[in-house]
Amino acid sequence: MSPNRYLILRRMHHARRALSRGDPEKTSVTEIVTQYGFWELGRFSVAYRSLFGESPSTSRPADNPRPAKIAGASRQFAEFA
Repeated sequence: MSPNRYLILRRMHHARRALSRGDPEKTSVTEIVTQYGFWELGRFSVAYRSLFGESPSTSRPADNPRPAKIAGASRQFAEFA
C-alpha cells in the first residue's frame, strides 16, 4: 500500500468515526468531511460507499443508532488526487 493510499484510508476512517459520533443537529456531513480534507464531496461519497457499504449520511447517529459493519476494508475505491 502506498503512503498516499494509507493516508486517504486513515482520513476516511477518521471521517467515519466523526460522522458516527457527531451530533446531526450541530454539524452537517459536509462540515465533518471537509474537516478531514475531502473537498470533492461527490467523489468522497462514492469512495465512502465503496469502502463502508453505506452513504455518509446513513452513518449519522439520528439515522442509524448503531454504526453499521464495514462492508470490506479491502474494497477498491476511487483515488483522490
